[in-house]
Amino acid sequence: MPAKKLISDENLKAILRKWRQHAADKRLLREQKNALAVAALCSLSLGPPVHKSTTVSKLAVEELDIGHAFKERQARKQRSWSRLNVSELSGPILNENNPDARCLCWKLLVLVPTGMESQTNSFVSKWLLRKLMGYGIGDIGLVVSSAGLSIWTEWISFPNACCLSVVRASDQQVIDNDIANSTSCIVFVVSESISWEMQKERFNSLLACIPDESNLPLLIFSGDTYNEGYEYASKYIINRLGLNGLNRGKIGSSLVIFLVENYTEDHANGFFDDDKLREGLKWLVSSLPVQPDVTLVKTHELLLEYLNPQLELLNTHVAPGAGPGDCISVFNNAVNQLAEEILAAANANRSQWPAPEIDLLERTSNERIYAEMFLPSIGWSSPSRIQPLLAAINSCKIPEFSYDLSWLNHGSHMGKQIQDQKKLLEECLARYLTESARLLDESQVVTEVNVMVQNCVGLELRDSSYYLAPRWVAIFRRIYNWRLAKLSTGKFSEAYVLTQHLYQAPAAAGSNG
Repeated sequence: MPAKKLISDENLKAILRKWRQHAADKRLLREQKNALAVAALCSLSLGPPVHKSTTVSKLAVEELDIGHAFKERQARKQRSWSRLNVSELSGPILNENNPDARCLCWKLLVLVPTGMESQTNSFVSKWLLRKLMGYGIGDIGLVVSSAGLSIWTEWISFPNACCLSVVRASDQQVIDNDIANSTSCIVFVVSESISWEMQKERFNSLLACIPDESNLPLLIFSGDTYNEGYEYASKYIINRLGLNGLNRGKIGSSLVIFLVENYTEDHANGFFDDDKLREGLKWLVSSLPVQPDVTLVKTHELLLEYLNPQLELLNTHVAPGAGPGDCISVFNNAVNQLAEEILAAANANRSQWPAPEIDLLERTSNERIYAEMFLPSIGWSSPSRIQPLLAAINSCKIPEFSYDLSWLNHGSHMGKQIQDQKKLLEECLARYLTESARLLDESQVVTEVNVMVQNCVGLELRDSSYYLAPRWVAIFRRIYNWRLAKLSTGKFSEAYVLTQHLYQAPAAAGSNG
């Protein structure tokens, strides 16, 4: 074979080898780019992979700016997982709605789905709980953190006030009364991956724990995507839960929020929207009723505040000849008024505010000090507290004075019958105190009746006859004191009433609220 032919073949083989090597390098480069794209878009832990996988063209892969895509998703991730202090968000709104309150307190009940049937369901629950419950005590503003419970705090400089936000979370199918107790508002998370019948049953279980006439605001969160617009999708969820036919007494208002950034698209972009979460929470806080403004009073002192003006009228010419019936009537009316004021304050607090969880605050903390100074005691308006209190107050009423006193109109010439009438009056008073009112026993009544007659009964001379002249207001003041002794000490000696009502009858008391 000629030498030139051999050289030509060798050159051709070298060219072919270089071409194959170049082609292999190009193929490897394309594979590396494709792997990097997949790793950046799918493998990085930048959010829940709730999107559908799609085929990316070779041209798109080759032109993709990996750095830009990474930075964009990282920014979305930071926005989605940004820190949220619930009290920092709610404090200004509550302060505006309750300008006179020095300690603002509310409780948010968060109900996440009971099961983890789908990744989306799991991701939205974990994301929402992390946002609302925090990461632990290391979080600024998080003063209490335990399983299913967080308490956030925020101090408001003007006026100097403290905002306490209690967040309770549960994934139970049947809601526990202890968890729902003193709830101010509700977050209910729904999911298309769970039977709507089960979710409706769970919602009804929640309603059973809410007192009548609470009128709580309800915020419904969804992590699903819908092809329809907001109005249709929100009505669909409301209908599924049975909210349309619900009596407004327990749930006063409701709102549906979709947490995915593009809930109407066929796929979500892997992140939940922090702005929508904050928007929903602001609506929730704005919908809260005004915090009850109540004052702690001494029950017997407030009753006397109601009673004394009426007794003064009986002592004047406005009510001449006031007798036992008048004294009994004004006292029982004062008892009724006291009971009505206490009941009115309790009825203004159907949700049993404040939340009992604030007892978990550290005793030496500023938050605990403010709570004890400016919030009413826990359970102050509960039926277990109010019913025995009202029963004790109503038991203070005094019975009718049914004894015949017509003989007091019979005068005594030269006072000969006065001693007999005096003894008869003592007998009437003794029987009233022991048998009718059941205030005193036999050993006490003799001394008390002698004091009453000695200090509160005089003589009047009319024409030429003397008449016994009992000062019934003075006599019954002593009876009142005996009756009110049960309210002077013990667990029924104090109660909360609405502060605004005290302007009509200012009582010496310590203010809370």
